[in-house]
Amino acid sequence: GGMISYSHTDDAMIVQTAGDERMRITSAGALQLSDVNSPNDINTAIYSNSDVLEFEAFGTNGAIAFTTGSSVTERARIDAAGIGVTGGVTASTLLTVGTNGSEYANNYMRFKSAGAAFIDHLTVSQDINFRVSNASGLDKTPLTLKSDGVAYMPNGVYLGGTGAANKLDDYEEGVHTTTVEVGSG
Repeated sequence: GGMISYSHTDDAMIVQTAGDERMRITSAGALQLSDVNSPNDINTAIYSNSDVLEFEAFGTNGAIAFTTGSSVTERARIDAAGIGVTGGVTASTLLTVGTNGSEYANNYMRFKSAGAAFIDHLTVSQDINFRVSNASGLDKTPLTLKSDGVAYMPNGVYLGGTGAANKLDDYEEGVHTTTVEVGSG
């Protein structure tokens, strides 16, 4: 059956269902929950520590999982390896990543590493496209970094201005003859 009891030995409030301990409130005020697969195995705690709400999972797996839906689909997990997310992530403000604090926000990506920074495609033989748009549905790809290392710019490159004379959109072939004259001045 079910029972709520108070343990004077360790000053804890204990809740049991079906004869097994399912929840405990410790003398420090931490809420400890049992493992549904191993009743009486108290391996999680929720408590406040210096105005910070802490969730602790210290069992064999030692993870905190966030699930959604009636099928209890796992969407995020925090474990010894870090934070894993299944599905999309929506960040409405700045997202800081890594030990150097690289930043990702609505309109920019800033690398703050002391050394080289990389934009890398995980799958081999894939291009990286840089796309812009000047109106809805009018996306243009002014730069493609091809998987063979070639930078492809279909509209040419402008140097020193945007006029026609500044546009490099082809190359010239021909013969160049150099004449060297030696003399004294």
